[in-house]
Amino acid sequence: MLRTFPVRALAAGALAVAAFALVAPSAASAGPRSGMPRVTDHSDSFYGIGCTPTKGCLAVGSWYSSTTKKVYALGETRTKHSSTWVIHDPADIPGATTTGFGPIGNGETVSCVSKPKAVCMGIGSYNDSSYHQHNYAAEWNWSKWKIVKPPDPSPTISSGLDAVKCTSSVFCMAVGHWDNSSTFKFELESEVWNGTSWSLKAMPPTPSGATSPRLWGLSCLSPTWCMAVGDYDVGSAQPLLSEIWNGSKWTMHLPPNPSGVEGSALLGVSCLSTTFCNAVGDSVTPKFAFDALGEIWNGTSWKIDPTPSAGKKKLSTLFDVSCLSTTFCLTVGGLAAEWNGSSWTRLTFPHPAGSLLTNAVSISCLSTTHCAIAGDYGTKTSTLTLIMNWNGKSLKLQAAQNP
Repeated sequence: MLRTFPVRALAAGALAVAAFALVAPSAASAGPRSGMPRVTDHSDSFYGIGCTPTKGCLAVGSWYSSTTKKVYALGETRTKHSSTWVIHDPADIPGATTTGFGPIGNGETVSCVSKPKAVCMGIGSYNDSSYHQHNYAAEWNWSKWKIVKPPDPSPTISSGLDAVKCTSSVFCMAVGHWDNSSTFKFELESEVWNGTSWSLKAMPPTPSGATSPRLWGLSCLSPTWCMAVGDYDVGSAQPLLSEIWNGSKWTMHLPPNPSGVEGSALLGVSCLSTTFCNAVGDSVTPKFAFDALGEIWNGTSWKIDPTPSAGKKKLSTLFDVSCLSTTFCLTVGGLAAEWNGSSWTRLTFPHPAGSLLTNAVSISCLSTTHCAIAGDYGTKTSTLTLIMNWNGKSLKLQAAQNP
């Protein structure tokens, strides 16, 4: 098995990775990488960001308390016309030992809408005192959080939601994974929010022989059309996976895999219509290097499109993408690039002072001159929250808060 979640080559973050080990058991990349310095101060990360033109932006993730030795869900907001980020953490679940929005490395863990009500939905997982993992979701109404517990598939001891997309305050789709304790197999799950509660829906199908299937990216046009992308393991290979929701069931549409690689993953996707989706991710070379990957959906099939590289000894993974038209998309990861309708152009990628490695994992664009980006960066002693803003010409760092 190559991995069961997207690799994030953080310069720091051992505590966060260890705390979320149940998200991806037995993953080859689940532990700290060689050369990672020990975290002694902060272990704070954003795993998602969502924006609305009427309210502002919400970034979500997790943080580790050295006092309680627990991981908590992290939420920060920046209101419209402001550049100041303010912490608004949801209340902790009684008895939970670890709570977080999203799995490590995934950027589509929150979705914000303006109608009929202005709300944001964040998803992830939490662990109870018996080390069982459960689905987690919380709704932000721009004044307070409300925990809206999604049901877990049954029978399971491990379940978590990986991506969410809302088209209104009365429809959200979420996809995730769970460990079937009856068959001892990992399976996919999907849930729908109707404005009041979550309900389990049909499980997305997987190829014959697939193990550890995961759907990392999700984009919805309506309650009757969503595209989800990810990967799965089969033997020693890790091929790509995509699924389309039609309002009642999922169907598979397997993307092509780059040649000469050990495995690939699609981590983020943005759809403008049923005939145009832009998906990004990475591929692992035989030398365990990570190359950026991009694919375009034309309504019937996926096609690989060349993507820029961050260069030698740097992370070239692309974690998320946001499209406003077929001629404008912005993607971020260990680098950033702009889509002009036919190709990607690499952008100057800023790094905070003291950063050993910077990861931008989530992006939300309101216009071609306003995109908000969230992630984290590692220093010699900490993992710290990261916020950037795209102004139409360049990426600029903003000051986020750290608990």
